[in-house]
Amino acid sequence: MKKLSQFLPLALLLLIFNQNIFADAQALIQEVKSRVDVIDTEILKKKVDAKDKFVLLDVRMPSEIKRMGKIDAPQNTEIPRGWLEVRVENRIADKNTPIVTYCGGGIRSAFAADTLKKMGYTNVKNYDDGFLGWEGKGYPAVYE
Repeated sequence: MKKLSQFLPLALLLLIFNQNIFADAQALIQEVKSRVDVIDTEILKKKVDAKDKFVLLDVRMPSEIKRMGKIDAPQNTEIPRGWLEVRVENRIADKNTPIVTYCGGGIRSAFAADTLKKMGYTNVKNYDDGFLGWEGKGYPAVYE
């Protein structure tokens, strides 16, 4: 019993520390989401169907896209979130290009949209429902 009581303070400290990290992460996500414009599923579907000129930027990892599928749209392109800052200017040179970012559920894409705005892109929106929202509506998707 003595050995267990030696670890109790450490266990409590780790529990408190993990709760603080989670709270900090949630606050950061909300802060980022407050800085980016959002587009919903119905508006995105209309833009895709109308063949509007914009870049639909999937920021998920290639393995995730392969496993889950992606939005079936000619505007779709992929740059993983971890490579965005390095690759985007080669793929989207015009900083006035309309861009809609998306991921699986809207968190990474919000960070991507925020980053693009900080890099000087002027017309960026986040598709907050993500691929899961698109797929949940039964809209066209590509599966490998």
